[in-house]
Amino acid sequence: MPVLTTESGQEDALLTTKEVSAILRVPLGTLRQWRHRKCGPAAIKYESGGIRYRRSVVRSWLAAQEENSANTA
Repeated sequence: MPVLTTESGQEDALLTTKEVSAILRVPLGTLRQWRHRKCGPAAIKYESGGIRYRRSVVRSWLAAQEENSANTA
């Protein structure tokens, strides 16, 4: 698994769509729809067509979803 480093020096792994699907417990198709609608965690698209997600972006997106959910409940 490729690993990048954040500004704070912590590792920031690049995750596949399958890995993010498992983490968020949503079908692969849901992630694909979110990506096209630009409403899910931001993805990195390679020229070759590959898709990756930064672990930190997925965590931040999930935290924002939890916060929004708590504010509307």
